[in-house]
Formats: sequence, structure tokens, C-alpha cells
Amino acid sequence: MTNAIYLATIEPYTGKSLVSLGLVEMILRKTPRVGVFRPVIRGSRERRDKNIDLLLAHYNLDQDYHDTYAFTRTEAAYLISHGRYDEALDKVIQNYKALEEDYDFILVIGTDLEGVGALFEYDINADIARNLGTPVLLVGTAANREIETVVSTVSLSVDHYLDRGCQIIGTIINRAAEGQVRMLRGALQEELGDKSPFISVIPANQVLRSPTVREIGEFLGADVLYGEQHLDRLAFDYLVIAMQLPHFLSHFTDNALLITPGDRCDVILSALQAHLSQNYPQLTGILLTTEQRPPASVRKLLDGLDNVLPIIAVPMDTYDTAVQIGDVRSYLTGDNRAKIDLSLKLFEDYVDVATLESHLSTARPRAMTPKMFIYNLLQQARSDKKHIVLP
Repeated sequence: MTNAIYLATIEPYTGKSLVSLGLVEMILRKTPRVGVFRPVIRGSRERRDKNIDLLLAHYNLDQDYHDTYAFTRTEAAYLISHGRYDEALDKVIQNYKALEEDYDFILVIGTDLEGVGALFEYDINADIARNLGTPVLLVGTAANREIETVVSTVSLSVDHYLDRGCQIIGTIINRAAEGQVRMLRGALQEELGDKSPFISVIPANQVLRSPTVREIGEFLGADVLYGEQHLDRLAFDYLVIAMQLPHFLSHFTDNALLITPGDRCDVILSALQAHLSQNYPQLTGILLTTEQRPPASVRKLLDGLDNVLPIIAVPMDTYDTAVQIGDVRSYLTGDNRAKIDLSLKLFEDYVDVATLESHLSTARPRAMTPKMFIYNLLQQARSDKKHIVLP
């Protein structure tokens, strides 16, 4: 049985946190000695990786954060751009092998494939997985895509990893439309055959993909004016309010965040009333734009209310705010138990855990790569205090 698995995304924003949670949950049923390793993290050494933090915090893994990765993205890019790619790979192997001594199983999580250099990261993930000798579990997304597009993308990715000498253990597609799940799984099985022995498709979930007002505020750098105790409310939708009162009320939807200029007191007050009315949907909050803010008389009214909806404010104009808010991503965090529980339920409901475990138990390491051979040889020399001359 293999003692590791390489979780590799085939594109950005695949919902790999859900899959990594499910995998660690599954592995912990077999052994408590589970480690996490990311060859490259997106943030800095001061700004902790969200995916790693989630797993360490939720499962209380016995692992120091600084042992969970080899490089930041900036550090790795510097080495590679200066012709030191082999040095980077050697460091990844060294860090990974150090973890092997302390843990029975290691979940390796590949890069995020976001931004400039994503295509090159694709090759890096394959090279690392091959050199570590870990079977690869691919993760993709079906969000807002036709079945044919998803199948084509996954097929190209599977062939890419196989061509680089990797062992594919399976593929999980996340965020599929509810009505697509069965058809997409069948289409993938027909297209991939033995290339990907294990295939699962997980449907999209509105709760998981919806950011909180807190996440939106942090992304935009917004000031919190009211409702700080309700910042964890989820925003299912965004509505830019430009109409007059008689017209915009009919456009309200459940858990919508309203975006409107800061001088639209009519929107603020009517939204708060509509939220309390049984005849209108429950709202998530209000995002005020431009430099304008509610006048003193309106602030006095709001100050006297209990449980006011979250009202946050940014200095940008409404158009720029509406554009930027489309880039807000919701992340699973260790303190959001509701989203974690929902993620684990989706994994259990749509991933055949018994079959996946069976494939893991029968997976065997591939032939040792030259880099791994040299590493093992040097380690043996150090332990035996011998001098080895390499060609």
C-alpha cells in the first residue's frame, strides 16, 4: 500500500479544500499519524496557507506549520527563473522524506494553478509527484461548464500526467450541477477507462461557494459600520441598487448583499424594513460605495436599532465595487464548523470511499527516479559514514 497521495488540481478554484478534508478524514480512520505537505504555498512565510491551516486546525494534526511546505511561490519562482530547478526539486524531496520518518501517511497537496505561471506549475506538479513516487488524485471543476468541456479538460490532464511518468489513481470533479452528476461521471468513465481507475463527481453547493460578509469586507478593505456581530452571514447573490424605492423592492432575493451608493438612505432604510417583513426575502447585508455616508439623522436612527443587518462601506464607486466583488472567493476555515461538516457530508455522499481505499491499498510505488536514487544513496552514506563519489 502506498503511504502517500498527491492531490493535484487541473485548474484554479476546484474546491480542493473539500477533497483534502475528506481524504484526511478517510486516512485518519486507518492511522492517527497523518502528515500534510505542500511543495509550494501561494502566500508568504508570514501569511499562513489556508488549506494547510484548515487541516491542522480541524484535525489537530501533530505537525508544525513550518514543516508542511518547502517553498513559497515567490521562492520557487526565483530558483526556477535562475536555472536552479533541480535544486528546488531536491529541496522538495528532502522535506518530504523528512516527514516520511514521522508519519504513516502523507497527503501532498499540489500548487493552486492561479495567476501568472500556472501552466509551468502544471509541469512542476507532475515532476514532483513522479519524483516522490506518489500516486496522483486529480481534482477538477465542472462549475458553469458543459459535460463535453469538462471531459475534454480532464482527459488532457490525465494524459499529461501519464506522459510525465506519473501514476493516476483517480479523478474527482467538484462543483457539478446537480443534474449533471450521473451523466458526467458516466462520460468520464467512458472517456478515461483504465487511465483513471477511480472517478467521482461532487455537486455544487450554494452554501460552500457563497462568501461571508466578513470575507467580502476583508477582500475589499471595507469599513464595518453596523452589524459586526453578523459578519458571518452568507451572500448568495449581489444586487446593485440603482432604481427608486417602488421598483427595487421586487428584485430582492434570499441572502442577497445589496450594493448601493452611501447617500441612498432610502435603500438602507427600506432594506432594513424589508428584511424584517414576512413578505420579503431575508437579506444578507448592505455594501455602501463612494465617499458618501449616511447623514447624522440616519446614523442616529440606526444606532437605536437592535440586530441591524451588516452594513459595510468602501470608497470606490459602485461600478468598480461590483467588478471587484466578483473576484471574492470563499475559503473553508478551521473555525467554520458548519461548512466543514457540509463538506465532509458531500464527500461521504458522492465519493465511494471504500473503492478509493481499495485503490490506495493496491497502489505500488513506481520505479525510483534518478533524483530519488541519489537522495537515498546520500542518506545511506551519511548514516554509514561512507564517502561516495558520484559520476
